[in-house]
Amino acid sequence: MNGRRGTISPRIGAWAGVVGPLLFIVIFTIEGWLRPGYDPRSMFVSALSLGPRGGIQIANFVISGALIALFARHVTSEFKEGKLWRIGAGLLSIIGFSILASGPFVMDPVGVPFFEMSWHSYLHYAFGNLVR
Repeated sequence: MNGRRGTISPRIGAWAGVVGPLLFIVIFTIEGWLRPGYDPRSMFVSALSLGPRGGIQIANFVISGALIALFARHVTSEFKEGKLWRIGAGLLSIIGFSILASGPFVMDPVGVPFFEMSWHSYLHYAFGNLVR
């Protein structure tokens, strides 16, 4: 935070916009390489949230989503004029929040039929579809 209440340092906000997406990609790529049976061509990165090391991908969703939301806040504070800037910052906020929320609401394994899925799997897919 800088001297003004409720605003973030431009440097922190800008770095959050760089680090958030990059961290997300690097972590799920490395975790995918290390996970036996994971095929990135046919499986969602959300599948990495399942199993004994699932906490790594869950944390990846939460931290990366929070960084993207922080970047959206930075965009809002830096670009106060114009309707398009507000729309863009709002969309970034939705993306950041959706990625963050996808973390704790872990998906069910792919083979579970739609009407037998858990409530947290429904929420995971709902938040995930906001990002698509």
